[in-house]
Amino acid sequence: MLGLAGFLLFGVRYYYVALTDRRLIFMNASFWSSRPEGLAWSDPRDSITISALQTDNMLWNWGKISSPTKQNLRMNFHAFWRPEPKAMGDLLADRIVGPRLAPGAAGDPAPSAGQGPAAPPSPAPPAPLPPSEG
Repeated sequence: MLGLAGFLLFGVRYYYVALTDRRLIFMNASFWSSRPEGLAWSDPRDSITISALQTDNMLWNWGKISSPTKQNLRMNFHAFWRPEPKAMGDLLADRIVGPRLAPGAAGDPAPSAGQGPAAPPSPAPPAPLPPSEG
């Protein structure tokens, strides 16, 4: 019943998402059977940007996808599907812009020179021991 209310009141739509080597494809999902109904839209992989990707939440994970077809489309993923958005984020790591919302989010690169906090200094070598008398 809540799904129907969200669908009617808030315009919630369900999609299947597929990522190929060339495109990001969105398929409409049937409201009644949750099966794919047909192509909703697709965009070239190079034209997509992902922002605010969050894949480490307990129940709902989300991210915003912008493309020529849809601007700032917020996509929510249940925890059951967590491996898929993480894998998609890793495959589209070069398309992620802006800050990640959690450390270790998909596609989070290691800080490079001049970016992020510097590595802690290495510990100093131990002081030499005084000579023993004997």
